[in-house]
Order: sequence, then C-alpha cells, then structure tokens
Amino acid sequence: MSDLNSVLIVGRVVNEPDLKTNQNGTSSLLFTLVNNRNYLKNEEKMEESNFFRIRCYGRQSENLKKYLVKGKQIGLHGRLHQFKFKTPEGNNKNITEIVASQVQFLSGPGKKKKDQVEAAGESGTEENA
Repeated sequence: MSDLNSVLIVGRVVNEPDLKTNQNGTSSLLFTLVNNRNYLKNEEKMEESNFFRIRCYGRQSENLKKYLVKGKQIGLHGRLHQFKFKTPEGNNKNITEIVASQVQFLSGPGKKKKDQVEAAGESGTEENA
C-alpha cells in the first residue's frame, strides 16, 4: 500500500494573500489560514486556534488572489509539503505548508464580487516559486 498525504480543512483567511511569479513564469500564492476548535474542559467552553501556511500554484493562485480577503471562510483540500533551509545566520529551519489542490469559498466577510464561485478547482503544476 502506498503512503497517503491528504489534508481537508476549513478556516478563515488571516492575512492578505501574497502572489509571486517565479523565473519560469509560474504563479504562487501564499496565505495563512486559522482553524478554530471549540471544546469543553471541566464544563468550561474552550477555544483552540491553529494557524496554517497555505500555498497554491498556477492559474488557481491567480484566481484566488482576486477573491480571497482577510476573514473569508474557505474549505480546502490539499497535501502537506515540508522544506528545509539554512538561515543567513546558519541555523537550520523546517517549514510545513499545505499545498491546496481545491479551494471552496464558504462564507464570511468579503467585498469582492463572485464570492460563492469556486476559485479554481484543480491546481496548476507545482514549481518552486
């Protein structure tokens, strides 16, 4: 049996998405998503917030940039991707991102039109941005 790497998450956009294009012309969009979990602890309501780094590629990234705004609730399906690098100070860093393949707008604040349109469906090809 082969390994499985799949993420399904619903949350709200935390920051203005950052769209960049690499030397090959491939677009990459990076933003942060917060996922809140409510639970009871000793009959007291508690909330836990988790923040996730989300990346999209290709035409999907360009379409999402048009409609994603801070506070917008979205659902997405994707996979985990981890990369390692050295800081200028020589320290090793590990970053884990969710690479989105499908994104669906759900609800929440937003002044841009066509909020309920699925932004792009399947992602474009992934290349380093």
